[in-house]
Amino acid sequence: MKRFTIATVAAILSVVGAVATVPAQSPVTPILDKMDRHNKSLQTLQADVAMSKYNAQLDLADPTYNGKVWYVPARERRQMYVRIDWTSPVQEQMAIANGMYRLYRPKLAQGFEGSVDRAREKNTQAAGPLSFLGMTREELRANYTVTYIGIEKVAKGSITTSRIQLVPKDQSKYKLADLWIDVDGMPVQTKVVAANGDSTTILVTNARKNATIDGKIFTIKFPAGTKVIKD
Repeated sequence: MKRFTIATVAAILSVVGAVATVPAQSPVTPILDKMDRHNKSLQTLQADVAMSKYNAQLDLADPTYNGKVWYVPARERRQMYVRIDWTSPVQEQMAIANGMYRLYRPKLAQGFEGSVDRAREKNTQAAGPLSFLGMTREELRANYTVTYIGIEKVAKGSITTSRIQLVPKDQSKYKLADLWIDVDGMPVQTKVVAANGDSTTILVTNARKNATIDGKIFTIKFPAGTKVIKD
């Protein structure tokens, strides 16, 4: 299975960027209110991140990837910035800035760069989760059915969360997304299930919010000798 793509970034960002709505009688309503307040107050995020992928056709799971993420959400006059560095089991780095992405794989001496929009068009798995970040509350009402699952603990039982499930009304891109929301309204874990049953689970821990991030972190420079593939 592919290791690190725009789809990976999409899944990670859906952890911190998702919000939805349901009828007032639903037990999930106060959770979504917290999510909305959290999203509006979040200016930056630095955290540890773990990713696991499952191939339903082969009934096979990839090794868990571990790394760090730096994130600045899009605002009215600012585009989104994100940097993800995997440190194990292999090293890979990816950054998104000004609508463009750069991916570097040191072991293969390969670099990739191109437009995030073009990556969305080419990767249907990425198109769905990435849309969480740009959708308004009204768009989410129109596009998702939300179900409250219950209280669950994640991160080896260290974080108590409320789990909700988002099912897109158009399931051509992916089947569903489960979100685990902490007491502050932050989705600390997400599981996105593709139409074919494949899944990607992302866990964010040790979050540091609204601290200053040096803008240089979002620039990846390819070393001399890197084979660069442009999208």
